[in-house]
Amino acid sequence: MFEIAIAVATLTILTAVSIIDIRERRIPNRITYPSIITLLIFMTGVGKFANSGPEYSRALIGLVFTFCLFLSIHMINSKGIGLGDVKLAALLGLTLAWESFDALIYGIFSIFIVSGIYSIILVVRNPKMISGSIPFAPFMTLGYIVGMVLR
Repeated sequence: MFEIAIAVATLTILTAVSIIDIRERRIPNRITYPSIITLLIFMTGVGKFANSGPEYSRALIGLVFTFCLFLSIHMINSKGIGLGDVKLAALLGLTLAWESFDALIYGIFSIFIVSGIYSIILVVRNPKMISGSIPFAPFMTLGYIVGMVLR
């Protein structure tokens, strides 16, 4: 039951952020920060009252790992992944790792595979797009779904 609540909340947040990212090419802090904090509080409560210690620990590791991974990519090429994507990745890591490390790995890999294929198609169709940018949140949403399905 708790897993369903977390999944529905996460998918709702990711969908809203994807729409904003497509329209405005940004991910607002006013959504990512409260979302991470709210889910952390909820997971803390679940961890204490439903004896979900392993899930909680795994979720925190997922948050830190995914944040650091995306921050590293941002530091290598800030035009590729923005800081909004980095913060959204922390949310993704938190919620996917709550399910399992497998869900987290499947989700992260699918984000990069699908966005890479999409980018290649864009560049092949229009070579000027090689220096362009794409909204990344929709791929993160898809990665979340893939991670949850393949977990």
